[in-house]
Amino acid sequence: MDDQFLEVAINGRADVLISGDDDLLELDPFREIPILSPREFLNNERKS
Repeated sequence: MDDQFLEVAINGRADVLISGDDDLLELDPFREIPILSPREFLNNERKS
């Protein structure tokens, strides 16, 4: 089921994939695409 999100991230050349799904988060990184929880993403954005 998560394959569709991974495929879109790859084909769309995503910089990051944001998800609250534990199965996806376990794959971090996937083909060099970081997979972050919303909290991790926001924490990283605030540091920039």
